Amino acid sequence: MTPPLLLFSLILMAQPSEKEVKMTLWRNGTLADWSVGGTVYWDKEFKKGFALLNGHKNKELLLRYDAYSDEIEYLDDEDKRMLFQRSEYMGAIIDSITYRYIDYLDGGEKKSGFFNPLNEGETILYLRNTKTIFYKAPENGYESFIPPKFIQNTSYYLKRKDRPAMPLNDLSKKEIFAVLWEHYADLRTYARENKLRMRTVEEVIQVLNYYDSLPQK
Repeated sequence: MTPPLLLFSLILMAQPSEKEVKMTLWRNGTLADWSVGGTVYWDKEFKKGFALLNGHKNKELLLRYDAYSDEIEYLDDEDKRMLFQRSEYMGAIIDSITYRYIDYLDGGEKKSGFFNPLNEGETILYLRNTKTIFYKAPENGYESFIPPKFIQNTSYYLKRKDRPAMPLNDLSKKEIFAVLWEHYADLRTYARENKLRMRTVEEVIQVLNYYDSLPQK
């Protein structure tokens, strides 16, 4: 059951300081702490947007997305950094990009996180932007040490109604049909008749809209 709308200020938490990520690595015969290069944020600048509560705009704010910790931050009236509570009822629009907190599968394990919906309907294609740490320790004297730094990762997920979002290896007929298997024959015919290769977001969404129009088995 969806809870009643709550006061926005009651479902946020303070985030007191800027983030710095460090790693302890073995280097030149000793252990040393290394600051990870780059930023945890997908876009370091705070951008205009809105907090969403139960899918509705609640308050205009300056926000940014921490793609390493999967968190959304905003500035309060005193320019203090604050942190959204992770909840299925919370979301945000940051510089016209929507973020929803949904369930998804990772290696068969159910988790939750912020995703960008690319369409509306019962069956939704989501974009997932994350950052991970990359570094390279030399295996011999001829290789160079690459200090730790953040790298960007982008992936797609497909969510059917109340089920967790499923990861896709890529945008393709094979991947989409594997998730929507119960209407495989109908979707294959529709894609063939409309000459859809399903390698673009637009073509995948067209097929998802058709899938939602079919009687569910």
